[in-house]
Amino acid sequence: MRARPLSEDVGVLAMEVYPPSLCVCRAELESFEPSQAITELCQEYVGYVDDLEDINSIALTTVSALLQKYDIDPRSIGFLETVTESSLENSKSIQRVLMDLFRMSGNTDVEGGGTNKGCHGSASALFNSINWIESSSWDKRNAIVFSGDIAVYVKGSASHVGGVGGVAMLIGPNAPLVLEPAHGNFVDNLDDFYAHGHSPPADGQVAAVPTYLLALEESYRSYRGMRAMDIAELSERNHRRNIPNNGTTKT
Repeated sequence: MRARPLSEDVGVLAMEVYPPSLCVCRAELESFEPSQAITELCQEYVGYVDDLEDINSIALTTVSALLQKYDIDPRSIGFLETVTESSLENSKSIQRVLMDLFRMSGNTDVEGGGTNKGCHGSASALFNSINWIESSSWDKRNAIVFSGDIAVYVKGSASHVGGVGGVAMLIGPNAPLVLEPAHGNFVDNLDDFYAHGHSPPADGQVAAVPTYLLALEESYRSYRGMRAMDIAELSERNHRRNIPNNGTTKT
């Protein structure tokens, strides 16, 4: 049986963010589609892309820039997970498209997969990569997580909460940004929008913003509960270390 490698201080080693090159002023958008969401979101511009870009090209651009900027050997990556709600087809995830960047170096031994959901899906992909590195399956290679979306909604209040962007993160041990094991989650079946096609109907004012605030509040409540348990366990562990076998307390 292969011995379990030791991985410490697992977190984000490097990050690459892709902002779109095109944007529209929200104030001008307001003149065509009035919405209170502009004031609530406190944003001045919304990004978009033309017909020369799609989610696959955004993923390739972002991950390729990450590899080049930080001089990352594609053979040093053993886990790759992607997240988007803008997939071009249902039979193949973006992860398969990104394998073009690794196959050229001879690396086709990569774990992970693709998730067709946003929001919590990005956090789950990050947790999955960390769990892989901290597991007995880890082979001492690093992981990459890509999350991106082209959020375009039908005309109405939700069009103001759309946008475009992508981010790629290199995950590994001995990271400058370490992720602690305690984290909170909130998952529910809520109707903030319905993505049947490429322009899903949604209500940005009535559903999307309150849903986000609800998820943020419940996740933080869960996180505080996990932290309280960790602190109590650490306190009990330290207390036991300070009690010798004769039952007297060390001073």
